Amino acid sequence: MVKKRLVYILVPILVVCLGAVAVIITVMTFNANNKSVFSEKISAADKYLSENDYENAIMYYKEAIMIDSKNVDAYLGLAEAYYNNRQYDNAITTLEVGYERTNSDRIKERLEYYRNHRSDASGNDATSQTSDEMSTTKKDDTSLRINDSLFDVISSYTYKQYYDRYSVSDENTTSDGDVRSKFGGIDLEFYYKNTDDSIVIDANTGKPTDSAIPYKIVSPGLDKILSNASDGFNIDDIRGIVGVTDASITMNSDIRKNVIQFNYKDCLISIECDESGNVSSNDAWNEIIPPKDVDNTVNHKFTGNIKDASNYNTIVADVNVYAREGLNNRTGDIVAQTVSKNGTFNLDLPTGDYTLELNGGGYVRDYYNIHIATEATEKDLILSQSVSSGTMRIVLTWGSVPRDLDGHLIGSTSTGQQIHVYYADKTAPGNSANLDVDHISGNGCETITINDINGSYLYTINRFSGDGSIGTSGAVVKIYTADGQVTTVTPPANVDPINWDVFRIENGTLKDIDGNIE
Repeated sequence: MVKKRLVYILVPILVVCLGAVAVIITVMTFNANNKSVFSEKISAADKYLSENDYENAIMYYKEAIMIDSKNVDAYLGLAEAYYNNRQYDNAITTLEVGYERTNSDRIKERLEYYRNHRSDASGNDATSQTSDEMSTTKKDDTSLRINDSLFDVISSYTYKQYYDRYSVSDENTTSDGDVRSKFGGIDLEFYYKNTDDSIVIDANTGKPTDSAIPYKIVSPGLDKILSNASDGFNIDDIRGIVGVTDASITMNSDIRKNVIQFNYKDCLISIECDESGNVSSNDAWNEIIPPKDVDNTVNHKFTGNIKDASNYNTIVADVNVYAREGLNNRTGDIVAQTVSKNGTFNLDLPTGDYTLELNGGGYVRDYYNIHIATEATEKDLILSQSVSSGTMRIVLTWGSVPRDLDGHLIGSTSTGQQIHVYYADKTAPGNSANLDVDHISGNGCETITINDINGSYLYTINRFSGDGSIGTSGAVVKIYTADGQVTTVTPPANVDPINWDVFRIENGTLKDIDGNIE
């Protein structure tokens, strides 16, 4: 009997151990394969750089960074390739992103050198740039902008809405008795506590109630909520943001330091500053206090600007617009409707989530999820004309922060030709795919049209600029196919803040990755 009991005990333990060993071996094999591919990319990039073939060097360095986003040499190599190719702004942005991800002194030193020499370099060489060179150069946008997509949510979401849309990634009780929550894809800390006016913590579960609103929100870095915050700013820059009101310098009694305090979308935002209203550190103390109560009966204005996916031009033809309550609601009751005129329409709707149906003007019927916050909202909406047999169109849109998201189409055509279509290589060999539209300054749109869908491709997104994250960008990917169908993909709750593999295409068929495509 003793031996049998011993067997019953040891067998499960042995199974668990064997399973753990298998997992370890799988992870080690995966990491080894990744290291091997990374080494191949870096070796190829270094070779092209030494031969002054900057375009190929740039391509392979970027592919290497997509495999290992913390490799210092890859950022230094990519920046050097950009710099030697007279793409000075790209070189600086690459090093800014690299320093954010690695905190490397080598990258910081090179960044300071390039910044100090940019004006001389561009002054001497900019006039000799060809149109092709200029078309692949990403220009710095140094304006300070607030993350609209994030604040639309912060200004009106309850705990349940955060939970349903993003899920909880981390939650604990602080020494002060607050519940501190983090949600997938949102790199912010949300604090909940009971007050004399309201009970928001469930006594049985110790978690916030469904209707709970955080009493404060804290960002681990200002660049999560403000574009270009890492470069430093002052109160005048804050006052220059559309929608900001009542910006002033005041003494915060909790930290006993000066702060810039201002209102945006009914949120009260405080950021530590000096006595003159200057903010020099991305890590400055900050606090966001969302509105305690949201009146869901008051209407707010939504303005839609309708653009063509293939060229981002305004669609002047009339387009019918229908609004339904809730997200992804394509068949429910219509609560508001209108017709666009010269590419613009307006709707007045209470705070909440809605699905817009856009139909007409010779474009494919399409649907957009929108969130009506506590103030007027304006958004560009993209429509596509029908695509022909054997082709496919991919449209990426996002909000004001990050400044720049890049779509990459990587793979091989039906004839085996290797391609990598992105901002630095807009047209694939044989015109098998093209980058038609590339915006780089927030509220962007990127369109890639594939003219040979019978190959094998990966469509992936990279946060090129160092601000914000993919999860809070408001990113939406739409795929248009010849059968008139539109597939819509949004970032999953656990999306990486920098890189997102969205889907694959195999012989004309969309292949899901990690449940991205519903």
